[in-house]
Amino acid sequence: MDAAARVARMWVGFYTGWVSAEAAERRRDEITSDLWEQSTDAHENGHSSAVVNAVIVHRVVTGIPADLSWVHTQRRLRSRPTERRSSLMTTTKEFVRTSWWVVTAALVAAFYVWGGVHNLLEDGQPYVDQVPVLGALALAIVIGIFLRGSRPRAAAGLIAVASAPAALIIWFPLVMVLAVVTIVGAVLELLGRSARSRVSL
Repeated sequence: MDAAARVARMWVGFYTGWVSAEAAERRRDEITSDLWEQSTDAHENGHSSAVVNAVIVHRVVTGIPADLSWVHTQRRLRSRPTERRSSLMTTTKEFVRTSWWVVTAALVAAFYVWGGVHNLLEDGQPYVDQVPVLGALALAIVIGIFLRGSRPRAAAGLIAVASAPAALIIWFPLVMVLAVVTIVGAVLELLGRSARSRVSL
């Protein structure tokens, strides 16, 4: 049986070289166990070595299509995590490239909300008259963010207009910068959408 077993092990060693080390080791262990069981069965039942060798070689040859199919399956399974990571990286890069200003818009909306709450909780006489305005501006930005998927140009315009008041808050430089960045991003979005529309026409 040694000659046929060597042929079987050589073939297994060849095609498992195309899969992960873990899968290859499992496959080689399976084949080694199978050959041992066949050898034990042959000794117990008095089969000649020639017959057993012929059976092993026959199984190796007829099992080639199944072995290659197994390799194909293992390679597909191994590639899936990489494909997912690649897809995630692509999505992230696309978001950073086209939607970076949406993050600053959300921060401006958060500032409006904070300003409204702060005015309501002001010691002494709260500035209640400013609360509806700040709430409306924050709501406009949130609506614009949600509309980006269906109506991107209208959404960009709405976000830019709602962020404009924050760009005038010179006594709060961080918010002013965030608002300016948001407006620039929205304008670039509008220009880009307009250019693509002209190209498609």
